[in-house]
Amino acid sequence: MKKALRVLLLAGMVFITTAGVAAAGEPYAFYVYDDYMADINHYGDIAYMGSHSNGADGSMTIKPNCTEDPYSGDTCLEISYNPKGTSHWAGMLWLSGNGNFPPNEPVEGVDTARARNLVFWARGAGATKFFIENDTGRQVSKYVRMSGQWTQYALEVPADWENVCVGFGWASNYNDSDGKPMTFYLDEILFTE
Repeated sequence: MKKALRVLLLAGMVFITTAGVAAAGEPYAFYVYDDYMADINHYGDIAYMGSHSNGADGSMTIKPNCTEDPYSGDTCLEISYNPKGTSHWAGMLWLSGNGNFPPNEPVEGVDTARARNLVFWARGAGATKFFIENDTGRQVSKYVRMSGQWTQYALEVPADWENVCVGFGWASNYNDSDGKPMTFYLDEILFTE
């Protein structure tokens, strides 16, 4: 694997990573999240979105180094969402740079000629929409009602996409959480062939 040095931001922390790029003949794997501080993580810039204060209203938190029953490795992502009213919605976008909002800059390294799916593992309470987005604002999404068991999901990358700008995202609302606080966990988020 070839390596490239990258500096990423996640929840106010600076990460220096060596980004793996699959060589010819190797299975394609481009990670959004593997494990906390893993060298192969990408998309370190997270944008909050929502109906109140653009999601910066304290209704959601992310813990990138959760050790509570990860699917694989030592850690997983823990995301908590507490709706502030019946019309409340919120979410997060994993972006290609902290100035890339609205997202329109492609992420360096995603090979859309080889990336056929974004796969991820999720468990927890409530429901949410998971999605990826290209540079024209086109999304591929899947609505998931989660359970307490780790389950793998996949989003198919359209063959005509040239770029991926939102490497991963989620959005939930008051009804998705049944009007109650919800916590869910994510692990092994990656683009594959």
